[in-house]
Amino acid sequence: MRVAQHGTRSMYNEGCREDDCRAANTLYRREHNTGKRGWNGRYKPSNLRTMTEPEAAWIGAMVEAEGSVYNTLGTDRWKVQFVNTDLELISAFLRVTGVGQVYYRESRPCTGAASGSMSKPLFIWVINAHNDVAQLQERCEMYSGKLQRIGAQ
Repeated sequence: MRVAQHGTRSMYNEGCREDDCRAANTLYRREHNTGKRGWNGRYKPSNLRTMTEPEAAWIGAMVEAEGSVYNTLGTDRWKVQFVNTDLELISAFLRVTGVGQVYYRESRPCTGAASGSMSKPLFIWVINAHNDVAQLQERCEMYSGKLQRIGAQ
């Protein structure tokens, strides 16, 4: 087992609050936030794949037709999601953009007029990483009014 030395961030993470350990943690945070440790500023760089014009048009049209674009809790954090019962459409979103997460929601009992029946299982593609959303908006906004709302904010 390796023992952390005073004056290191490891020791700070173990609970030491001596000046040397606090200074090491401050230096780490400063470097981390200014890009010396792999990314610049508050958000990680986007991993959005470079899309062809037809791919960007397809993504924009699908977001416009069946997607959701919404602001999270009144902040500057936006989410883009596409929900469908067809896994192939969801996986196409993932292949074309190269970003996002896919979630599965099982069948549920329906309420209201169709009570007694079950809903279909759903697949949900979501991106909420700040720079991924910004890059998607920039690339596909001419094909989707919903994505244009992000740029208007």
